[in-house]
Amino acid sequence: MRLNIFLLVVMVIVVPARFAFAGSPFLCPIAVNSVHGNALALVNDTIQWNGQTGKLIRHQFTVMSKNVNDYQKISAPVTYWGAWRWEVVLDVNKESEHPFSMSCLVPLVTDDARFLILLRTGDAFGAVLRIYRKGDSSIRMEDGSIKGVLVREIKLDELWPEGKIESFWSDHTPEWFAGGSFDFPEDNLHLVHKTRWGTTVRIDLQDGRVLKE
Repeated sequence: MRLNIFLLVVMVIVVPARFAFAGSPFLCPIAVNSVHGNALALVNDTIQWNGQTGKLIRHQFTVMSKNVNDYQKISAPVTYWGAWRWEVVLDVNKESEHPFSMSCLVPLVTDDARFLILLRTGDAFGAVLRIYRKGDSSIRMEDGSIKGVLVREIKLDELWPEGKIESFWSDHTPEWFAGGSFDFPEDNLHLVHKTRWGTTVRIDLQDGRVLKE
């Protein structure tokens, strides 16, 4: 028995591995608006309930712009949404969506409603960010919404300074974006991320290229 324990300890030290221990879940948003309030992204997660426990089945993100119709404008202190609606649906049961879709996904949306960015929470061992764009109007979802197109997914080593990524994650580990910030320039074609260490990366939303500044 002592020999087995010794061998296990040696393997843990020698063999590089990544460990994750689940803890309290991230409080997932159900809606987010753009920087100037001209676009909105709604989150609708499908959960299969069995008593008090639930199993996540899919994520659905709906992106839309304000309805602007000046010649038939309704005089009321409200904002109407629904113009240029498009959607992204991620099936958790599909192997191609693992492990990105297995956790809470935090959306960001450009002010022109053309791009949707999803930030992965939890362990950061795989891709941590995905970029989607509004697709061609000829490709529609079952409800008639335009289908979003994946531009690219990005891993943490493209965003963080060299040597900062750890191989251990627990519920006490801050989210990878904690202490940092995100910003969209006026062209709505780039995402600027400032990390917790003060380094900055610029992401081209059209093709997903990452430039460390």
